[in-house]
Amino acid sequence: MKKVLIFLVAGIFLANACASLATPKITITFSADKKCTMEGTSTIPAGENIPVEVIGYLEGYGTIGIGLARIDPDKTLKDLQDWDMEVQPPWVERIGFYEFPSDGSTYSFDLNMVKGPIYFLCMLESPFAKIGVLGPVEVKE
Repeated sequence: MKKVLIFLVAGIFLANACASLATPKITITFSADKKCTMEGTSTIPAGENIPVEVIGYLEGYGTIGIGLARIDPDKTLKDLQDWDMEVQPPWVERIGFYEFPSDGSTYSFDLNMVKGPIYFLCMLESPFAKIGVLGPVEVKE
């Protein structure tokens, strides 16, 4: 009985260790009602590739886009949401942009950041529009 108990405890520790080593992932979904949501981790390790999956369910909109940005420390998510996208303000640092078909398929890219926090801007191609801002995702060393 003692051996079985030791084996079970060792199995639990091993399972927990494997789970903690699993790579974090972020999934961004564009829904048919023109909203975007994010699931997954809100903290990523600096300098490591983190998979980001993007799924678009927006029929008739062609391409969807994910913009990556950092903002000045005195700005907030609300500031990004209120930004009209006409002129880039000095407090926004654009750090990347990815485009994907909005066909219900899952597309992915690797996110590798050394500083943060970062925000995701959800974009439509036609008509061009920002439909949401997600984040922040913290970057930890």
